[in-house]
Amino acid sequence: IAAEREPGAMEVLHIRASEWYEENGYRAAAIRHALAANDEDRAAVLIELAAPDLFSEAQGSTLYRWIEELPYELIRKRPVLQYNVHVLRIK
Repeated sequence: IAAEREPGAMEVLHIRASEWYEENGYRAAAIRHALAANDEDRAAVLIELAAPDLFSEAQGSTLYRWIEELPYELIRKRPVLQYNVHVLRIK
């Protein structure tokens, strides 16, 4: 694939995929592609939005795994992520 040879091209494809998946209601896929694109801010927002559904579906391990992929400094700046980490550690 030509995109593999161009610097940054794969990240652009992952961002586009993340946007498409979000717009079409596939939040988990949107998060995975945001993480693959190293778009940590986008991933953080999507994770925060997905957290209530993940808790209600007993998917705490998935939520924790996604949060672990984010840099500590980003988590520290986002109270919703901090709260989710706290809740997950208690369970």
